[in-house]
Amino acid sequence: MPTETDNLGYRTIHDGLLRLHGLFLKGKERSPEAEEIRDLSEGPWRELSQEQRKLLSGLSKDLNDIKHVTSVDKGGAVSLVFVQALNAQYAGNYSEALDILRANKTIPPFSRISFQRGRNWEDMGESKTALLFFQHAVKLAPENEEYRAVALGAFCEVYPEE
Repeated sequence: MPTETDNLGYRTIHDGLLRLHGLFLKGKERSPEAEEIRDLSEGPWRELSQEQRKLLSGLSKDLNDIKHVTSVDKGGAVSLVFVQALNAQYAGNYSEALDILRANKTIPPFSRISFQRGRNWEDMGESKTALLFFQHAVKLAPENEEYRAVALGAFCEVYPEE
């Protein structure tokens, strides 16, 4: 059964966001390649549903956090906000879970936010997107064995030939 993430316009925008993210991390946000990706996204964007636009706009914001949130976690208690997001995820309300995480992104541990973002994208069948968030969680909490194991599993799924 087709899902909200199956159409060509969605795929074009989603994959373009991932490519733009890679360029941003290299300091090439104003490169001709980045401009080409933006130009190719204009037409498909108009064809998206409101839900798809909301999901992809949120992804863009969340990918921006990967670039800007770089401090290693210092530990601390896990907020009940994470339980709310987890409950939404388990109910299959991934967009809601991501919204909860986004609205509370200043609550530590920041690695938990990235990890849960990754889990939601993974559950939506977006392994490559999930991997970016899992890798970010590992960067913020390198001692967390769960994060490392999940990131490795996602890497093997995305790049089986490596």
